[in-house]
Order: sequence, then structure tokens, then C-alpha cells
Amino acid sequence: KAHQAASSRGKILLLLAVPLEMVFLLSATFSLYMLAQLVVYIVYVWGDCLEIFREDASLDECDASMRHGFVGFTASLGADIAIAIVVAIYSEIANAVAAWVTDLRNPELEFDRQFSKETLFLCLQVIQRCGLMGTIGFAFVPQWNPPWDAKDFDCSGFLFGEADMFCLQRQLTLQQRQSIFQKSMMGPFVIAPFIEILVKVLLPIIAMRLDRCARSRKCGCRCSDCFVDGIAHLLGILFYFDCPKVGCICYIWRGWPFKDLKLAASNSSRSISDDEEGDTLQGKEESGEELQQLAIDAIRQMVKRPFVAMEEAKEIKMTSVWLMFFGAIMPIGVFFTMFARALEGQFDLVKLLEVCRRPMPEPDLLVHYGQETFNIALLLAAVDWNVALSLVSYNERLWEWSTESQYVASALLFVLWPAFCLFLMVRPFVQRPVGKNGAA
Repeated sequence: KAHQAASSRGKILLLLAVPLEMVFLLSATFSLYMLAQLVVYIVYVWGDCLEIFREDASLDECDASMRHGFVGFTASLGADIAIAIVVAIYSEIANAVAAWVTDLRNPELEFDRQFSKETLFLCLQVIQRCGLMGTIGFAFVPQWNPPWDAKDFDCSGFLFGEADMFCLQRQLTLQQRQSIFQKSMMGPFVIAPFIEILVKVLLPIIAMRLDRCARSRKCGCRCSDCFVDGIAHLLGILFYFDCPKVGCICYIWRGWPFKDLKLAASNSSRSISDDEEGDTLQGKEESGEELQQLAIDAIRQMVKRPFVAMEEAKEIKMTSVWLMFFGAIMPIGVFFTMFARALEGQFDLVKLLEVCRRPMPEPDLLVHYGQETFNIALLLAAVDWNVALSLVSYNERLWEWSTESQYVASALLFVLWPAFCLFLMVRPFVQRPVGKNGAA
């Protein structure tokens, strides 16, 4: 029976899990590619940067604000924010996919289960986030063909016409395409880290305050109360509450599920009302009042989302990916990212104490072993990636190379991702981690 169950799981992994991962990567790459096309449209079609370049070929940089002023700047910033939000959404989807595939594999040891989940998540995230940038950096930017005057180039055969990224490749110089590549880092480097702080800490606190206010105050009109309370409850389950603990969707119209509770072990029969949740009880007369306060505190902790230290470690790893892979392209972005991470370290304390459920102590073996394994794989992959950037994307004489030499330089990318993921997955089977007490 065990052999049949393992064989069944293997078939499901082959027939469902692998196609699901491919669909996830393709959908994420396509979504980000469409947003990149939106940025191109805003800058070069709506912002008339293509005409500006044609009028003054000496220019290397242009944006929509040169033609539309503050409105153009706002449109470009909105597109960058949209990219950062989509990246955050696909990060949550990647986490769910990694958890499902890991549970499907059903590892025998908890360490193997946690490490497998983290490894699969990181592989999906790295390939997804770097897939679009790799497309721009190694298909759009390089000078594959000799430079030519393409002012009257016909773009009717491309998917998006004149706004198509690969049509613009024929009409822009290498320096102008490199400028586009650099500007595409604005969202991940400058905007995304601060969006993460907003989503992780600030929005949950706002949702918590609105939810408590909706439960403790009424305006007198039942329709208005239902509408306002429903919005507050919806924000609560989206950003603050652990959904199954409060009833998920049912919480929107049913409200707080822990009303009029009575302590069976207390001498006092006084109930815990909804309005007292979160408030300090006054005038404690006996131990029953203290038990009531303990019960309220326990309920408040139970309904919060758990604080997972591994999630914080994953964010550190993804920050390392951006810095190692793209730091040389936009050096000023490194300072914004490091400032945001230093700021996030302070907000994580607020997240631990106010936003999330207090965690239980856990062994740190998985965190340290996972970080060590990831650092080794990232170092090898970053060397390969930056060598490919130098040989392909920032090589002004690439078009003079033979076709075979161009293929060899491009082949570095095809070696990069399989080697990166393979090292992460294989190392635990080759070198088992050893704890402080010497136990594996």
C-alpha cells in the first residue's frame, strides 16, 4: 500500500504539479511583460519619447514627464507601483504552490518538508522575477545586428505595433535601450520594498483599528452599519485576521464570532462582551476578572495571523537576488533598497508585537542551513549572470561576433537556472545539516 501511495503521488506530481508550476511561471512572466509593455507605451507612444529621440539623437534618456509634466510622472509612477503590486501577488501564489507541491510529495521528516517548501518557493520566485528582466536584458537590449537608421521602420508585423518592445529595439540605439533596462529597475529597487512595509505592517494596523471601531460603535442606521461593518470586516480578513479562526467569508456579515463568552472555571458568571475586546478591564475585584482578561488576550492572539520567521528569511534572500543580479545596472537603487530593509527591520518588531500572533520558539537549524545553501547557490548564479550581462547586454561589439560565439554567450543563461535550482534541491541529500548537539 505504501508503494502504491508513493507511485500515485509520483504520477500526480508529474501530471499536475509540474504543469501547474509551468503555468504559474508563464502567467507571471506574461503579466509582468504586459506591464512592461504598458510602461513602454506610456513613455514612448503617449509620452512621445520616440519622436523626441528622432529629433535629438544625442539624447539617451527620456520619460513621459518631458511631454506631459506632472501627469506623465504620475502615470509612470503608477505603472511602477502596479508592477510592484503584481510581484507581491505572485509571491503569495508561489508560496501556496510550493506548499501544495511539498504536501503532495509528503516527505518523511519535518526538516525535509520545510526545506523542500522553501527551496521550491525560492526557485519559483527567482525564475519568475528574473524572467522578465532576463527577457529585457538579453533579448531587447543587446546589439545583435549592426546599427542602422530605422526612422521609417515598419512595425505593423509586431503584436503591439509601434509600442511593441521589439519594434522599439530596431529604432533605438544601444545606449537608449540600456537606459530603458535601467529604468525598469525602478519598481523592484525603489518602490517594491516600501510597498512591502505598507502591506506587512501599516495596512494590517489600519484594518485592525477599523475593525475594532466597527464592532464597538454604531451609527443608528442598520443599513449603514451593515455596509461599513462589512467593509471593515473584509479589510480585517484580508490584512489582519487568520481567516479560518474568524470564519473567513462568513465573518464579513456575521461579525465577531466570540461574543458573550462565559468562563466556566471562574466564580464570576459575568460574560465577555464584544465591546470589551481589546480594552483593559477596570475595577478587578477577584481572580475571575483576571481570568476574563487572560481569555480576552488569548482570543486576540488566536485570531491573528502567525509570525513565521522563515518568511522573513525568504525576504532577505529575495533582496539578495536583486542586489547581486541587478545592483550593477542601477547602483543608486541599492541605497533605496538597503534603507527600506533597515526600516523594515524596525517595522518587523511592530509586526511581531502588534500585528501577528506571538510565535513559539523553534530550532534555528533550518534557517541557518537554508541561508547558507542559498548564499552558495546565489554566488555561483550571480557570477554567471553578470558575466552574461557583460558579454551580451553591455557589449557594443556583439554584432561583430560570429553566430557561434553569440550562441555560446547566450548559453550561460541556460546553464544558470537549472544549476541554481539543482544545487538548492540536491545539497540536503549530499550533506545533511548538523545541529549544535551534533545531531542531523
